[in-house]
Amino acid sequence: MRALAQEPAKLLHEGIEHHKHGMLDQAARLYEQALEVEPSQADALHLLGVIAHQRGDHAAAIERIRRAIGINGHNAAYYSNLGVSYRSLGRTGEALAAFRRALELSPTSPGIRFNLGNALKDATEFADAATE
Repeated sequence: MRALAQEPAKLLHEGIEHHKHGMLDQAARLYEQALEVEPSQADALHLLGVIAHQRGDHAAAIERIRRAIGINGHNAAYYSNLGVSYRSLGRTGEALAAFRRALELSPTSPGIRFNLGNALKDATEFADAATE
């Protein structure tokens, strides 16, 4: 039983290594395997969403990342990547909400501030964008 509990973490780690090297198909397979063993593996869902975004399937990215947030709603990276996917679809209001939530969870993250600033620029909220 103990070996099974470690299996998703190992699959996730291997998937991340493939992902870092641009081997998206291999990474996705490993993330999916982790989910087969542990369906509530939020990181695997999130990373499958990131891969969907990288492939240009922003709707699938949003669906997967939202599922990850449903499992773990306290991860700033999930919200930030959700915002990036919303922004890619021109859904600026939803992107802003996601980036703001990410910033609440990680107030010192320069990447999140950068993404929020760009979304504010998209929304033509230039005064707010300049302060982010």
